[in-house]
Amino acid sequence: MVNANLWHSNAVAYGSGAAPVGPGYPSLFDTAHLVNCGTSTTLARTGCATQTAAGNSLLLFEACVNAHNDAPLLLLVLLTIWFLLPRKQTTTGSPRSYILAIVMLALATCLKLNIVLLVPFVFIFVWKKSLRRGILALVLIYAGIIVLLYAPFWQNGAILNVFRTNPTTSRDINTLAEFLSRLYNGITAGLGYPLAPPIGSPAENFTHTFSIVIFVILYALLCWRAIRTAHTLNTLPSLIRWLALVWLLYCAIGTPWFWPWYLVTFFGLYALVESTGLDNKPWDNRLPLAVSLLAFSMLSLYCFYAWGPQASYFPGLPDFYWAYLCGLWAWLIPLLAIGWHNSKSPITRHGTERLSETRTR
Repeated sequence: MVNANLWHSNAVAYGSGAAPVGPGYPSLFDTAHLVNCGTSTTLARTGCATQTAAGNSLLLFEACVNAHNDAPLLLLVLLTIWFLLPRKQTTTGSPRSYILAIVMLALATCLKLNIVLLVPFVFIFVWKKSLRRGILALVLIYAGIIVLLYAPFWQNGAILNVFRTNPTTSRDINTLAEFLSRLYNGITAGLGYPLAPPIGSPAENFTHTFSIVIFVILYALLCWRAIRTAHTLNTLPSLIRWLALVWLLYCAIGTPWFWPWYLVTFFGLYALVESTGLDNKPWDNRLPLAVSLLAFSMLSLYCFYAWGPQASYFPGLPDFYWAYLCGLWAWLIPLLAIGWHNSKSPITRHGTERLSETRTR
């Protein structure tokens, strides 16, 4: 699917002169997926992480077929967590013990800018490790690496054109925001008003902005809670849970332009969460089913791009195709598991200390 494709029309930092994608390109992402599974197993010190990651059909599909950069992105995120583990040869609490983790985080940010949403929580974790004096040095290292790697592509600010040409900044797709905007346009068309344009309608602009505003508010509240609450982000398992939560929230409402491969990072983090033990919260016994259904709904989302849903109107709504239900389908199915699954089975804890006890030579 990806062989012999050209990236001439993509708004990427490497410009329109990128070389053709060769046969080795998919193999790179297959390898990244295998390394991700192995890294998850090493971090959690249990085979449960491998089963969760390797057995996830969406991860397999995105790594082996679609081959987006989210597979190597997940690898960099896992390596960030790996280098946050305490080591015998470095003094815990010294800036030097976290430099490699910050380097991996900076590389991940260069690979996909959206990963910057996870950065504050990593720095809060380091700050709570009594590293208040060295935190500024780590921030400078992080920013310096990004500036150094992007400087060759600056071209007098031409790289900023990405924010104008990228549909992520203005369009809705595969989200609840798209469903609501398309539904509104369909209802108004059914009432006799002129048909809204398929791209850039007022309803789409509103839902796009509204969804991002809601995410920014929730994100700010999460950052405030992470800073002010003493018992959060003080252990590595706690950090992983926070990173998974923030990325899931971003995929759900923070990016109105959404595709299933965005969730690769979440599923990789969740494999660690499940293998290191869940908190005894009322909904924790429903999370495995909800996450499995999320993977199913995201994988089946591609079915909405078949000819039938793309060409058939929903009854009674002349400007609403069946394909526009994909955003509702993708996110409603997992929520039903949270609301309806009433299993009372006790949670088997694998021990949240596994990650903190992992050591490297």
